[in-house]
Amino acid sequence: MPPPRVIVLCPLAIEAAAATVAVGGRASVIAAGPGRRIADAVRAAAADPGGRPGLIILAGLCGGLSPTPRAPRIGAVISMTAKRWTAPVIVPAAADDPVSPPRPAAAVNPLAPSNRPRRLYDQPELDQPSDGRVTLLGSDAVIRSPRAKAALGERTGADLVDTESHHFAPACEAAGLRWAIVRAVSDGPGDTLTRGVETWVDSQGRTKPNAVALACLTRPWIIPSLMRLRASTAAALDAMASRLVAVLDAETSPAASAPSRPAPSAVGASR
Repeated sequence: MPPPRVIVLCPLAIEAAAATVAVGGRASVIAAGPGRRIADAVRAAAADPGGRPGLIILAGLCGGLSPTPRAPRIGAVISMTAKRWTAPVIVPAAADDPVSPPRPAAAVNPLAPSNRPRRLYDQPELDQPSDGRVTLLGSDAVIRSPRAKAALGERTGADLVDTESHHFAPACEAAGLRWAIVRAVSDGPGDTLTRGVETWVDSQGRTKPNAVALACLTRPWIIPSLMRLRASTAAALDAMASRLVAVLDAETSPAASAPSRPAPSAVGASR
């Protein structure tokens, strides 16, 4: 059997450019635009007259809420409203992937303050297997400061954050599509994102040079942090590309031709 048709959706143009080079024609790469637009791209892919994709991948950059490898294996997505989706396709493990113990449930600590917000990930049955998989939190807001990242990681139990996954996962499952997420950390838990950085890209995910130049002219003190972010972004794109190739390699292996189970449905962890 031929390998499944694969579509890679990237919120940003720079992500799409890196993904295009990495896949080398083995998948269709689409710059879908940031935020909620990713769901429209999923629906368009599902209705493509050329045929439904066998796998759809969200690939790009993300923020780190806790220390992780540059491009960790994403096993689940959660939303700020405590909905959770388990990825039906996971990036294959590499020899140097870390093994991490499951997160303990905060509720088992009798000394924890009674007014401490429960984490969205506190339920033991939601713990990831101890094979290095992490949880990605989808947020409609950009999380900029180390303090905000630490607080959000503690409250939700997530390791990464982006602004698309909580739109991408339910759209894929509503369309009955197999999906995977490949994200690499461009700003870690100790990094601060410059105020207004989310306005430096247009609705198609393309960088707006004039907006970046104006920010540098009016706030020249941000230039050193932007240079650090640029270097970190380049490293993250390389890591994303490597993980993307690993997924495609697994999809084209003989085992990929075997029938797969349907994608699991979303689980709402109501509080």
